[in-house]
Amino acid sequence: MINEVVYAVGYQGMVYRFEDNRRWIRFDRGLPSTIDLQAIGGGEEELCAVGRHGAIWIRDRDRWSECASPTNWHLTCITSTPSGEIYVAGHRGTLIRGKGAVWEVVDHDSTKSDLWSLQWFDGHLYAATIDDVLVLDDDALVSLSPNTLSSSYRLDVFRDKLWSFGQFDVAFWNGDEWSTICKADA
Repeated sequence: MINEVVYAVGYQGMVYRFEDNRRWIRFDRGLPSTIDLQAIGGGEEELCAVGRHGAIWIRDRDRWSECASPTNWHLTCITSTPSGEIYVAGHRGTLIRGKGAVWEVVDHDSTKSDLWSLQWFDGHLYAATIDDVLVLDDDALVSLSPNTLSSSYRLDVFRDKLWSFGQFDVAFWNGDEWSTICKADA
């Protein structure tokens, strides 16, 4: 969801937007059918779609444009900061940031695990692997859940809490500590 509007992306350059009258409309004119998209984010003024092989596409003023990507790894997730900076992550610990046509790798050297979800919460960037939640601290991804969560995967922010949804755990971070809602046997 971007500014209360639901979008969906997929293979062959497909982007859909859910309109008020409860129907999906194509929103991908100008995107090639040769790209496979994994995530979309940003804001209404500048949408950013990312995907396989490091694909980064920006929609600005009703036009999609390809950006030079600093990676060839698959990009799986995206989030933006209140100032409009965009963070994108993906396979092998890839983390990049940018806006418009300018993108740079965040050289964190912290993990080579695939990053599956990003969220901006309480002034910080959080990332999820399949079994950990990390926070970006001075361009290093630091584990936030050692010996607390046995799984993660998706992050979401709801009611002033960062939620982690994994195969074995559902938990939230209040900014100081984790509270587990559900824990299954790993």
